[in-house]
Amino acid sequence: MSFIFRQRTGPLGPTRVVVTGAGGQTGSLVVQKLLAQKVATTAVVRSETSEASLREKLGDAKDLQVALADVTQPESLKDAFKGADGLIIVTSSMPRLLKSSLVGVVVAKIVSLGYASKKPSYYFDEGQTPEEVDWIGQRSQIDAAKACGIKHIVLVSSMAGTKPDHFLNTQMDNLVLWKRKAECYLMSSQVPYTIIHPGGLLPHYGDKTPAPGGRRELFAGLDDSLLDDEEKSRSLVPREDVAAVCVSCIMEPQVSQGRSFDLGASCEEDEPKALNLKALLEPLQGKNCTYTKEDAEFKANLKARSCPCGVEQAMKRRPVCAALSDSENEMEPWRSGLVVKPPSKKKAVDGAKDTKDTKAPEEVKEKEKESKPKKEKEFAWMDSDEEEEQKEDRGKEQPAESTEKTEDVSGSEDENADVSAATLDGVETFGRMMVLSPALLKKIPRMLPEDVAAACRALARTKFFDSDIIRVLSGVLKRLLLRDRLNVEQADDVVKCFAILNVYDESVFSAIARQMKVRTSSMDQVLRTQWYDIYKGFKHGGDKDFYQLLQVPHLTALSPGYKRLRCEHHQRGDCAVGEACTYSHDPRAPIELENAFIRPVSKVMMTQTQSNMGRDVYGGPRNGQMPSQAHSFEVGRARLTVLPLLHGRFEGRGGSEEAAEAIVKLAPRQVLVELCQRRYGQVLSSMLLGVPLRPPSKLDLLGNIHGGLLQHELAPILKAARAVGAGVLPIDRPQAATRSRVAHRLWHPKLLQGLLAFAGYSLRRQRDASSLALPQDGQELRRELERLCPAAHEVLIEERGFYLAQQVRAFGRGDVAVVCGAPLCEHLVNSLRQAEVPAAQDPQAGAEKMLKLAKRGVPVWPLYLFAYGIVPAGLTGYALVCAWESFLAPELEAPFAQ
Repeated sequence: MSFIFRQRTGPLGPTRVVVTGAGGQTGSLVVQKLLAQKVATTAVVRSETSEASLREKLGDAKDLQVALADVTQPESLKDAFKGADGLIIVTSSMPRLLKSSLVGVVVAKIVSLGYASKKPSYYFDEGQTPEEVDWIGQRSQIDAAKACGIKHIVLVSSMAGTKPDHFLNTQMDNLVLWKRKAECYLMSSQVPYTIIHPGGLLPHYGDKTPAPGGRRELFAGLDDSLLDDEEKSRSLVPREDVAAVCVSCIMEPQVSQGRSFDLGASCEEDEPKALNLKALLEPLQGKNCTYTKEDAEFKANLKARSCPCGVEQAMKRRPVCAALSDSENEMEPWRSGLVVKPPSKKKAVDGAKDTKDTKAPEEVKEKEKESKPKKEKEFAWMDSDEEEEQKEDRGKEQPAESTEKTEDVSGSEDENADVSAATLDGVETFGRMMVLSPALLKKIPRMLPEDVAAACRALARTKFFDSDIIRVLSGVLKRLLLRDRLNVEQADDVVKCFAILNVYDESVFSAIARQMKVRTSSMDQVLRTQWYDIYKGFKHGGDKDFYQLLQVPHLTALSPGYKRLRCEHHQRGDCAVGEACTYSHDPRAPIELENAFIRPVSKVMMTQTQSNMGRDVYGGPRNGQMPSQAHSFEVGRARLTVLPLLHGRFEGRGGSEEAAEAIVKLAPRQVLVELCQRRYGQVLSSMLLGVPLRPPSKLDLLGNIHGGLLQHELAPILKAARAVGAGVLPIDRPQAATRSRVAHRLWHPKLLQGLLAFAGYSLRRQRDASSLALPQDGQELRRELERLCPAAHEVLIEERGFYLAQQVRAFGRGDVAVVCGAPLCEHLVNSLRQAEVPAAQDPQAGAEKMLKLAKRGVPVWPLYLFAYGIVPAGLTGYALVCAWESFLAPELEAPFAQ
């Protein structure tokens, strides 16, 4: 007897199900019921807040995975859909009540003594409209599911898809009609599907009254038949029952695939009962909901309607006016988001009577055309005189273009116009800005930082003030500043735009102050002065530290005056920066930079015995004199002390601990170390995190040999510099440039052999610590490197010595300690003591040489691979083939030939 093991797919149900919209009330119930049936589930939510709420509700579920994704972006969904074979779509746009519209509802009730009813108005958050979520978002989910090979999709939609005049369509931006278009797209996608149209969900959003599932009789219907049956009231259904039906459909595909039905429930609660999906769908006799061509091609081509209440709709997030007439029988539903013209006074008085007399679209268009010349005169003051003169000059030669521009200035509101940074930078007139304002208002919330800055420049340049645009722009700016997405130049455009338009938003200015106060050191004096005057002009309260930093910016840690110069504000008793101030709060500190390099001369003269053997009692060095291998001399305005360091040594003579003690004795203004920016960052990170930096791996040749790249040995040096308040500056060229130049020089196997020989010699000397005695040992190591590998000596010693010497001359001021490798020490000292005659004669040549030394060359590893790998392998293979054909093959074929 044989057994066939089948994977749990097809009629037996999926192995993993993805639930989108899992952060909502219904979606979380679907996830909960899937986990109860031991089905591996991936819950897709939109934000980390939704994820935390879902995990708190479900607890520690073993089979649950939570993914963050945006349903309007198919690429973000593919990772969540991988490995799944079932998908339940529970996403939906969320309308929000416009609270001010409730006043009209109450007034209508009072005036009509309760006989007339008026619907409230709703709006949708930016990016959450039914078109974006229920059509584009669900289409994206279907495309991603199809691309990932999902075998069954269950879509939760809504009733009222056959009723364009239903409240959900007229007052909520055609919410169900957009859902119905997504249903048509799903049916044409060739992916097995199930579509559920639940009625009103219980409990309603915000209602705390529980509505347990499994206690009501469920009904299945078609084409909103349950919605029309008002006597039996079967158009409401608990969310828990909807979730149970979704899970049953995904677990019983042989019953649910290809079905589209409405779902309702009775009002009476009974004893708990189990759900039977087959029995639920049996009364439909295999029929499904019907769809029309208009459903699949719905585009919301709207007709203009007058608004008796006199409320002009906003360009985005506009509330739908509840007084709009719903009595017209139109073939296509109208969309609530269109621009509504302000009504006349007569219309405002007559009310609903005027809405029935709405003129045909052709008449409205003719009327608009007739009114355009009048609007041109009305807004003629907005354009400059120069523009009017240019129009008169071009009018005779190009009448077509003149007519087109007249129509643009007349107020044609194109919400789909291009408002990119390039377009906005080309706007020069008020009229052009007026034409782009609807599209700008619509697209500002999704703009990139550079586009937002361009919008600010355009508004400031044309002096265009629009309260709606400013309000939306302020919210976008606060979000970008909170995420630190604006640089100094973009923030400057914002500040100057608000100043020109005379707009003050305290939250925006405070957000700019919080984010830009750490960047004041990179701002020039003119820009800081302009910002200071603007903030003072608006009488911005708070952010005193930002005011101070606009006057006197932070000093960098590498600045000679860091924590050395006296703080002027602290001297006056009003330093708002406090402990974060980069200036000294010591009243004895010098006020000028020149005085910071002058050490105070002690009035007490110590004897040589006190200075050498006082062991810090009289202020002398701890161990008497400086290390014997140190070199002290002056170069320009700097008093240098060069401290050589042996590779890999921490303690003993020539070790980093000895050099650290010397730095503590010297207490220099600056410590220049043989590190590049990358290695310096790694050492500094290890110090701040308290994690010791590991030595380089054995495969890192330049990181292990004397004269190579120092790194972990310099950690005690940095700690000592930090203890005495000295600025640390890495002066070595980039690590990648050094490695690249060594690789370019070792093109011959003989040279590479020499470097490997020196590596063995260097490692043997490091193991035998007692055999190293500075300063003679550093010179011995350098001579050995020059003898075994002259090419590496030229790169590691000669080039780096010249590079480091130029860096010391450029940055060294006052008392400076220079820490470098022992083999490099003598060459560096000789380069520093030499006069800068070549550089003084030709500064351009010196700069080009420095740039060449710091530049990384073309990678040569492909050449090495070809020369040392492919060519030898090819030659070896060719030799084997020749040997086989000439010797081995004839010998093996001889017995068979006989």
